Amino acid sequence: MDPSQLSQLDLNNLDPSVLAALANYPALPPPNGQVSNFDAPAPDATTLWVLGVGSTVVAFCFVVMRLWAKRVIQKLRLSWDDFACILAIIAAIAHECVTLKNLDYGLGKHMWNIRALSFSTSGLLTMTAANLIVSINMFLVRVSVLALYHRLFEVYHTSRKLIYVGYVLSVLIVVPEVGVSIARMAKCNTFIASMMDPYCGAESTSAPVIAFAVAGVLTDLFIYSIAITRVRNLQVNRTKKYYLCFVFAMGFLACVAGVANFIFSAIHFALTDQLWFALWVVIFKILEANIALACACATFLPAFFKAQKPIISSIGSALRIRSSHGSSAASKTSKGSVSSESRGTRDSSENNLIYPPKALQLDDLMRTEKDMYRYDSRIDV
Repeated sequence: MDPSQLSQLDLNNLDPSVLAALANYPALPPPNGQVSNFDAPAPDATTLWVLGVGSTVVAFCFVVMRLWAKRVIQKLRLSWDDFACILAIIAAIAHECVTLKNLDYGLGKHMWNIRALSFSTSGLLTMTAANLIVSINMFLVRVSVLALYHRLFEVYHTSRKLIYVGYVLSVLIVVPEVGVSIARMAKCNTFIASMMDPYCGAESTSAPVIAFAVAGVLTDLFIYSIAITRVRNLQVNRTKKYYLCFVFAMGFLACVAGVANFIFSAIHFALTDQLWFALWVVIFKILEANIALACACATFLPAFFKAQKPIISSIGSALRIRSSHGSSAASKTSKGSVSSESRGTRDSSENNLIYPPKALQLDDLMRTEKDMYRYDSRIDV
């Protein structure tokens, strides 16, 4: 069956035999030398689990430590930037869950290894919903980072202006990105539309992805430059300055992930095998968002760990005491075994003394017994 004929099919009124035949029809014909394998897993699914779930867990821990340090340790009320971090980690978790669910719908697999009829409405909506969630997530992460800059550099008039520009750029990116995602959810939610509608085609899909990737990279580099120009002149002690440099070095890794996302999208522009390279686009997006969110919360870590020092010291003392008790018990056990062996030696000697050999004189016998009991008393002590 030619793919153009699929547009004429009413999937709800097809004969069961026709549906059975279509069940083994791939979304795209395999290239020369390839054979469709619908049971083949996504080649890089494990990478998504390790990097995606791992980075999300790390970002979640950073947000929790931030909230704990501010609310419990410092006894401060949560401000709007704290709620931005909370919403960002919620969006990150939601995006990770939706992305893992998309593995069931073919994410990361070659199109010729996916059944055409597996593109159900629910599956297509789930895939496009992932783009919507990650757009909102990136916006909240950028706002959280800019709020961190606002706390650090608010005394600098120029920095405040640049931070406000960053807010505006973040809004200008997220509004059209969310609009495109909603439009795709409305138009590309059926199998026929996803295969035949030009708006849902590979080029129409890749063009906005690359455009938003370029805009995101430029915005991220602009936001990152705000910190670089000010950290060097920030009036803090050397230890804190080194820590801030470490935090912003982590932020540079987030920018690297954004650049990698752009390069990967540009290389595979208009590739018909969309779901295969989409997996790596998603991985780079997840890494970029989670690393940047962790950086936005990292300044609260010193206060958190400083408050945990007494607890850590108590745990260390308890472990040392337990270790010393174990050593004492082992020593007593060793002494007890030596004492038992000595008693066994004494009993054996006494048995020998009951029937001493004829060559053994009386003074030798007394000296031997005396020495034996001296040794035994030393062991018992």
